Formats: sequence, C-alpha cells, structure tokens
Amino acid sequence: MTIQNQIEAAKYSLFIRIIVAIIPFNAILLYFTKDSTGIIILGVVLSLLVLVYLSILFRWPHYFWYSDLEKDVILIRYYNVHLFLRKPKQLKIKKGTISDYKITSLFNGWTKSLVISVLTPNGVANYAPIYISLINDKDLEKLKKSLDTWKRK
Repeated sequence: MTIQNQIEAAKYSLFIRIIVAIIPFNAILLYFTKDSTGIIILGVVLSLLVLVYLSILFRWPHYFWYSDLEKDVILIRYYNVHLFLRKPKQLKIKKGTISDYKITSLFNGWTKSLVISVLTPNGVANYAPIYISLINDKDLEKLKKSLDTWKRK
C-alpha cells in the first residue's frame, strides 16, 4: 500500500510562495504610502498576511509518502513544503522491527505527528517525529492499519 499527500502538499507550498511574495510587496507599499487611511489598510493587510503565514508554519506542513510494497522494508519519505526549510528525508524500516508507533495531535488536530519506535540490539529507539498534518483521515486510518500489521507482537 502506498500513501501520499502530494496534492495537499503542493497546495500548501503554492500558498506559502504566494504569501512570501506578497508580504514584501505590501511592506514596500506601506513604506511609500503617505495617506493615513492607506497606511492603516496596508498595515492591517500586512498583519493578516503575517498571521496566516505563521499559522501555516505552525502546522508544520510536510509532504509525506509511505510504502510497504517492498519485500522486507517500509519506506517513508517526507520533507517540509516551505521553500526555505525543505530538506528531504527517507526512512527504511525493516518490517519486523517496529515495536510501537504514536500519533500525537496538537491544537485540536491542527498539527499531527508520527513517532515510530523500533527494536534495536541495544533496546528500543524512537525516530524523530514525522509531521503528517496534511494527511486526510481516510489515509491516516490506512496508515494505522498498515503500521499495526507490521508491528511486532
């Protein structure tokens, strides 16, 4: 089974790029505006854009790709959709080594993360959180079922 959120991640990436392009333009207009009404309007618009931008960043939107179609490994690829914070990562987890996983949700589901625990010769190790905020509920249930399937009993 393969799970990915490519379309949702692309929407967020485009929205972030538009906001990043509009904020400096709005700030320049605010700087050169002499009319007090224009200053107030541009100031409010700039403040709203910054708030929307920060709320999107606070959600930690990530592209997420999961596949358990390989013979003995689970592949997970993910990266932040923000154009300055993009750092692609990939995990290869052997199917019999997952001891547990935890999906945490903050702010009423606004930010979701997945932490996978695997068995190692030295004990249990946790992978760094993978942010899955952009995954819809149907795909999240598929992910849980798949991880439950490969979890060591």
